Amino acid sequence: MVIICHTILVEGVIGLLALLFHQVFIGTTELAFYTLIPLFSDTPTMITTTKWGLASLIILPQSILLGMTFPLMVAGILRKYPEAGGRAISTLYFTNSFGGVFGVLVSSFVLIQHMGLPGTIMVAGMINIVLALVVWLLSAGEDFPPMQTRVSTTEVSLDIKSINLPLLLLAISLLTGLSSFMYEIGWIRMLSLVLGSSTHSFELMLAAFILGLALGGWWLRKRIDRLKNPVQFLGYVQILMGFFAIASLVIFHYSFDAMQIFLDTIQRKESTYPVFLFFSGVLSFAMMLPATFCAGMTLSLITKLAINSKAGERGIGFIYAANTLGAITGIFLSIHLFMPLLGLKVLITSGAIVDIFLGLFLLAICIKQVNKKSRIMLPVTAVTALVVMISTFMFEYDKERLSSGIFRTGDYLQKSQNLF
Repeated sequence: MVIICHTILVEGVIGLLALLFHQVFIGTTELAFYTLIPLFSDTPTMITTTKWGLASLIILPQSILLGMTFPLMVAGILRKYPEAGGRAISTLYFTNSFGGVFGVLVSSFVLIQHMGLPGTIMVAGMINIVLALVVWLLSAGEDFPPMQTRVSTTEVSLDIKSINLPLLLLAISLLTGLSSFMYEIGWIRMLSLVLGSSTHSFELMLAAFILGLALGGWWLRKRIDRLKNPVQFLGYVQILMGFFAIASLVIFHYSFDAMQIFLDTIQRKESTYPVFLFFSGVLSFAMMLPATFCAGMTLSLITKLAINSKAGERGIGFIYAANTLGAITGIFLSIHLFMPLLGLKVLITSGAIVDIFLGLFLLAICIKQVNKKSRIMLPVTAVTALVVMISTFMFEYDKERLSSGIFRTGDYLQKSQNLF
């Protein structure tokens, strides 16, 4: 019953804060510009600190509550239906991510246009409040006994006997979150050169990224409970994700050609703008799908392994928190280090290196559980990964192509057709 009470409280408070947000935002903005910032007019550091502090005060509470929703859902479902196992985790991840895609598109193309930003946030708040009421009505008299920890020695046995599995899973969750959002930041910056940097273009990129995650969870839901060695499977997924991320660099290069052909085909006028948006979404999806599809499997796999380890139910929240912390770190490093100092190509490649080496490490600690033929794949994969990563540093993008504004001009100047 505790989980139900927590879920109702969390959803209700999120909704209430959303309904009050606009007035709080207006009051905070007036306080900042008319009172606080003038006090620190000679100290830019204090002004920046004030902005960060006020932004945190008005956003952080509901952000913390939103971070509780997915672990609460997983714990509630597994307590009520313990036999559901990994299928329930993957299905919840799919539905949660797919809801995010729907929310992004509806907000951008419908709600903001007709209701503005305040109205859009209020609609979301009402959804949360209605959800809290629905949970309360449906759960009346329901019993949710504590989840029984079901440690599976066959699933989590590793070659390194002294390894702390829960700690390892936390590290994996953090690192895969870091790499995934390094990809997202890089892809959005890259695709803005092809699709433009409008709000609609950004929303399409974001929707494509989340949709890839959702599809990965959907594909895994019928397979996760049948995996003989989830750690080994997770290792292969991480390696594939790194390879697909590197492949997106090539797809990005040819996306300029695709956009030019498309713009030469259609008449550029207001009535064809929806067609342009649809094609932009297709390009975004083509570039992001392979890697994000793999990323959509990782959190479900890690969560299932955590629940089946000695961490038990607590592992759900810890894994989700570590993944989010990794995402925040990835965003910070991408914006403040990799993009300004090293460039987009190095940013994407660095994320791929994290995933590939993480996958190789997972395969290495499972190596005694596979046959001799499969063991040969480890050095072969390592050498292949090294060759692929080195090759990414051997090509350069044409700067004239990148700065052509293809989405606006429909043409680009290109010195060479080759990447190398």
